[in-house]
Amino acid sequence: MWRYLALRKFGIVFAETLFLTGWILVGHLIYFGQIWPPAPNYSAILVKAFLIAIIFQLVMHLNDIYGFQGARLSRTFVIRIFQSLVIAWCILAVLFKVVPHGDLSRTGLIYGMILCSVFLMLWHTMLRLYMRVRTPHTNLLVLGTGNLAREAVSEILRHPELGIKVVGFVDDNPGLVGVSIVNPRVIGGYQDLARLVRVHRVDWIVVGLQDRRGKLPIKELLDFKTRGITIEDATTFYERVAGKIPIENLKPSWLIFNSGFAVSKSMLAKKRIFSIAFSFFLLLALSPLLLLVMIAIKLDSRGPIFYRQERVGRILRRTRIDELPQFYNVLRGDMSLVGPRPERPMFVEQLSEEIPYYPLRHVIKPGITGWAQINYGYANTLEHTVEKLQYDLFYIKNISWILDLLIVFETVKTVMVKSGS
Repeated sequence: MWRYLALRKFGIVFAETLFLTGWILVGHLIYFGQIWPPAPNYSAILVKAFLIAIIFQLVMHLNDIYGFQGARLSRTFVIRIFQSLVIAWCILAVLFKVVPHGDLSRTGLIYGMILCSVFLMLWHTMLRLYMRVRTPHTNLLVLGTGNLAREAVSEILRHPELGIKVVGFVDDNPGLVGVSIVNPRVIGGYQDLARLVRVHRVDWIVVGLQDRRGKLPIKELLDFKTRGITIEDATTFYERVAGKIPIENLKPSWLIFNSGFAVSKSMLAKKRIFSIAFSFFLLLALSPLLLLVMIAIKLDSRGPIFYRQERVGRILRRTRIDELPQFYNVLRGDMSLVGPRPERPMFVEQLSEEIPYYPLRHVIKPGITGWAQINYGYANTLEHTVEKLQYDLFYIKNISWILDLLIVFETVKTVMVKSGS
């Protein structure tokens, strides 16, 4: 979950909001030829500046500018940031026509928007340059070379914004020393642990041994822990970094003794209230559109207006309009707004037999959207279903209203860019 809720990313977005608000104020005040003392309508300008900043940032979020994956100044990044600025300007131009300004200067606000546009291009270019050259502040050593350890390191390498440097792997097989695993190499054996921790100034050790019986260097790990070095098993670490719980070699004891999976009645009540309120107001706002769709379906084809799974129009599927009737199921109590995607009953029993821990996804109501939907595509194979289950388990373990809000917010982006499930 670090890659979604990393404090650094929140800090970047918060600082950017302050800068954008400031540039709007500067543009408006420069238009009047003075910076100080502030104008009599300063509070109104401040509110307007903040709203303009939020619109810029919302559009950039929908265009995935804050992803920072790879932190490269690619052609895709340049296109997306220009697209974001153009779309934001179009939205603001419409708002300037519709929303009354009172005694605020439209020209002054436009000056500020020009400053904001220049700032955003320079700001995000500098951020990506900084992430490429900066020195990671956390040195991590991986104990073991199993599949889970490799996947965890691969995830770290895909997200340089986490600020983690993998110094290497340690394995009990001397023949692997010097061999490149993923990208970092195996830099030593268990007997070298103390030296490697000292030389590389290790802050974090991730234990990724597939079979720990008789192999885990308990004495050394306890010594490191008392010296302030964080020791964490690979399953827990991978959950943090990847936002999913790997079910390969997952032990029931980890599920039982680990924190989380506390689906309390109060939490379910909060989810129900949020689901009903959101669904009611969304259906109310989109009722004219739904009426037009119902008329179009009736004129275009035979059969009932509300269908189950078989009859889905290409346009309805592409625009996600076919999902809207499910909000009625939320109001009835059959579904929740956020939760694991519902599966057809004919497949549930089969998947429960073939995939370990699959029944756990049914401890909460299915949802219209969910953690798996915003992080993964459609599940067309058993392997894909396993992947989505890992995201569902993460959601159930970390269920909270904050996570629900994040999922709803990300779903808007998923719908607009037409990715995910």
